[in-house]
Amino acid sequence: IDFGPYALPEDAGTPTSMQCDDCVSAPITLPFEFTMFGRTYGQVNVTTNGLLLFGSTNSGGSYSPYGIPTNGSPSGMIAGFWSDLYPTHHANRVHYATIGSMPHRIFLVSWDDLGEYSSGPGNATFQVALHEDSAAIEYQIGFAAMEYHAHTVGVEDDTGSYGVPIDNSRIASRRNGLLPNHPEHPPPAPPTGPT
Repeated sequence: IDFGPYALPEDAGTPTSMQCDDCVSAPITLPFEFTMFGRTYGQVNVTTNGLLLFGSTNSGGSYSPYGIPTNGSPSGMIAGFWSDLYPTHHANRVHYATIGSMPHRIFLVSWDDLGEYSSGPGNATFQVALHEDSAAIEYQIGFAAMEYHAHTVGVEDDTGSYGVPIDNSRIASRRNGLLPNHPEHPPPAPPTGPT
């Protein structure tokens, strides 16, 4: 599926008002309860580095992405395009909105044309959509190219034990991803025994 972001009129949605490096928003109340890896959340924090955080915001402003899953901090997150992004290159480029009507609402977070830290030549435009009716997590990656910094895309539970990374080839080809997140399909059990 080609990139087809959810269209929002200019100035639509609520800006996070984060125009700082490695920042974490105040808690944002979700328009519906969202279940991820068997835990239900009513709030989320958004970061300037491309993360949605559920629960703890420890190290939420982290600009050094790692592979998913890992028990490093932060955990309980959705990485829309986690990298060392710098919103101060542009004004109010991280915003959120709710579209649709109950019970088919979508909570949408958009990062629009964020620059790469240290005036790097990279930039990124992407969205993460949380679906009320299916509990799916949808990724829309419009353009994302980091010249100097690594990136991670995926979802991880609050313990760092389970996670689903999104394949880089899907990002490079400007595809979107729809990640089912149904409680009846729990994440796989961790491996047992020697590895």
